[in-house]
Amino acid sequence: MGGVNIIVKILDLGEEREVRTRRGETRRLREARVADETGSILMTLWDDQGSDFKDNDTIKIVNGYISLVRGHMRLGLGRYGSFEDTDEVLEEVSEEPDMSEKEYE
Repeated sequence: MGGVNIIVKILDLGEEREVRTRRGETRRLREARVADETGSILMTLWDDQGSDFKDNDTIKIVNGYISLVRGHMRLGLGRYGSFEDTDEVLEEVSEEPDMSEKEYE
């Protein structure tokens, strides 16, 4: 599902690691738990995406997408999405429901 526009707070920015893609490329990957007032989801960050982010930052995602990774939802940016500056600060967010916890078919 594409066309996701959302403002979220970064709850937990994971450590960067190297992974090998299906095409045999080595890329850098980080996952971040992000949330708004309706719940949370894991966001996948590739290579330099969000390299200046830190925990508790509020970010705006424009034209992101939702994918299923091993049956679990992930929020991603892809080639058509972007991060935009926002003056909005999310103080109160909800970690539940965790949309990445449930397994989908």
